[in-house]
Amino acid sequence: MTVTSAPDAHGTATITLIVSDGSTTTETHFDVEVVPVVDAPTVATIPSQTLYEDAEPARLALNLADVDTGAANLVVTARAANPGLIPASGLTPIRAPSP
Repeated sequence: MTVTSAPDAHGTATITLIVSDGSTTTETHFDVEVVPVVDAPTVATIPSQTLYEDAEPARLALNLADVDTGAANLVVTARAANPGLIPASGLTPIRAPSP
C-alpha cells in the first residue's frame, strides 16, 4: 500500500483498511499525519530578451508565486552573468501596484 497526500495539503486523515476473503471481512484503522513543508517559490520562464544599446530601460513582467508566502512578500534580486555588460545597478526589481 502507498499513501500519497494531495499537493500542498497537510493535516491528519484516518485510513480504514478493509480486507476480505470473499465471505468475511475485517478492518483496521490508522491515522496518517501529513506535515507541512516549506515549498520553494516559483517563477515562470522568461524568454530571451533583446535590448538596444543606449535605449530606455526595458520592463519585464515576472510571474511569481509561493504557496506558503504571498507573492507580495517575496524578496526578488537579480544578477547578470556579464556584469560588464549589465551591472547590478542595471537590474532593479519593481513591484506592481496591488489591485
